[in-house]
Amino acid sequence: MEAFKTHRGLVIPFNRANIDTDVMLPKQYLKSIKKTGYGDWLFDGLRYLDEGDINTDTSTRTINPDFVLNVSRYKGVLPIQLSSQHVSSLFDQIDTHEGYELQINLELQSILLLDGTHLPFDIDPPQREQLLNGSDAISLTLSHQDTIIRFEEQHRKVAPWLFNSSTV
Repeated sequence: MEAFKTHRGLVIPFNRANIDTDVMLPKQYLKSIKKTGYGDWLFDGLRYLDEGDINTDTSTRTINPDFVLNVSRYKGVLPIQLSSQHVSSLFDQIDTHEGYELQINLELQSILLLDGTHLPFDIDPPQREQLLNGSDAISLTLSHQDTIIRFEEQHRKVAPWLFNSSTV
């Protein structure tokens, strides 16, 4: 995974309150054990005008032209929660500037708006570190490999019967 510190990009307004996680990624697509490849099904019920399933080729589906995330430049989502006051202010600025861009600084946990305003945001510290370091759960576990090996060696000494490969 590539490390993420700052990102500057076009704002795609999605002005809806209380988005259900099943709207973001419908449950029928959560059958894979892979960590990637979910992008085709993100906001499925809004992006497409027809029903799909995990075996459906998304290139053959009918696109909803009114859905804002059906833009070829769209790459991904970093969910950030802001106060309703900040959201209203942001939407006011977006409405008055076509092609509105902002910059997200993950290190500072701040959003820089066109007018120079900085909006702070919170993010789960472990998730922040993973994004900043470009790591995922597996690479995070592997970073503790020496500790895991020492534990396994000690555990083998304390409970050798657990590691006996012969059958009874």
